[in-house]
Amino acid sequence: MKAWVKEALMILIGLGVLALPDAWEGPLLVRISEGHAVKLLDALGLVLLVPGAVLLTRRAVGVLARTRPGIVLLLNRKHKWRVDRMSRPSPTISSPNKYDAYFRQAQEFAERLATCEGVVGVLLSGGVARGYADHFSELDLAVYLTRPHFDDWTRRGLAPFPEGDSYLDGWHVDFDYFCYEDEIEAEWEHTKRWDRSYAVVLYDPQGLMREMLVRKAILTEEEKQRLTGHHLILYGEYFCNLVVPSWLHRGDLLAAHHCLNTALDSLIRAVFLANDELIPFDKWTLNLSYTLPWTPQDWRERVEQTLLVREVSRAEVERRCALIRDLFAECREKLLGSETEGLDIIEARKLEILRIIRERGAMPAAEFDQCFGLRRAIQSPLFHLLRWETREGEEWLVFDEGQLQEYAARDFEGFLEWDRALLGALAGWAFEPEVMKRP
Repeated sequence: MKAWVKEALMILIGLGVLALPDAWEGPLLVRISEGHAVKLLDALGLVLLVPGAVLLTRRAVGVLARTRPGIVLLLNRKHKWRVDRMSRPSPTISSPNKYDAYFRQAQEFAERLATCEGVVGVLLSGGVARGYADHFSELDLAVYLTRPHFDDWTRRGLAPFPEGDSYLDGWHVDFDYFCYEDEIEAEWEHTKRWDRSYAVVLYDPQGLMREMLVRKAILTEEEKQRLTGHHLILYGEYFCNLVVPSWLHRGDLLAAHHCLNTALDSLIRAVFLANDELIPFDKWTLNLSYTLPWTPQDWRERVEQTLLVREVSRAEVERRCALIRDLFAECREKLLGSETEGLDIIEARKLEILRIIRERGAMPAAEFDQCFGLRRAIQSPLFHLLRWETREGEEWLVFDEGQLQEYAARDFEGFLEWDRALLGALAGWAFEPEVMKRP
């Protein structure tokens, strides 16, 4: 009998026992009130009903995780189910979806692999794991092995299937073999983490696959800040405000259009960061962006207008550049906040740090180091506003409110223009620099 049938029977029998007339329920165990009591068969019914419901719910959640990859369900270290994200970007495709057939075949391969000694787990990744398949698709299966069996498979020719792309049982299959011990310690590059964030667990008897995905398939705050600076500031502000105008001045309209295409690619990546999402592999970025929870207003229509090149002319470059610049402005506000307008990513981050310390008054140096890195504290203008103190043998960083007001009274004279803009925003004073550009 299948496990889910047993669990359903437990629930039905438990409900049936609880529904029995009082006269059939056996001896009294606990009297709750004058009209309510727990008898022997009541307790038996609860013993069957509660575990059955819990087990069946967990099984249903597992099925949902496999059949609806847009809903990612993971098992944490305490072995409790939790919904990690109720909505992930999913493909927007009009052609027929052959997902069900591909997924069933992936399960069959996983069942065959599960019988092999040394297999720790099997993941389905790639496009099928993201919920779509057609005749261009293949089954991407990642097989994790103990070290001895990994060596047997990869160095002694004992693998049951060829590694890499092959044609098996009428299906295009791409097997990847991994040593689990090495993989759990390896640093996954960004695209791999994005791909694995959609992975469907097909075989995981010890829960190691889910634990690995929870720990490794993530976007850290530090990485998000770094990528925001790269895509939003470098390719957004720098390309639109300097690089494209330079090519117009030099007379190469094709180069100007090409640079706008590069800026648009970075804009799409920045929109993923604005949703705290890992950036997809290049061929999926635009299509998956349609289903992100947040996008700039009229996103798809405006992207279409930016991609359209009616003619190779200066006017067309300027039209496209204005559209992309406006989209970047909305994305910047989402990522950095409206109060950071005029600040680059470095200054915006410093402003955020100073506001946190100012609100708290002081912070232990060890905590500051963990959150931001201590070297931030010796960069301008933090260097001028944070005072070091020793409190009960522990180093603290204290915000000097008096010093800020003293600088403000002198209109922040003596600071670089971008620091003046930062300090003005911190103090609630609007400073309009002539040029907000780092050398």
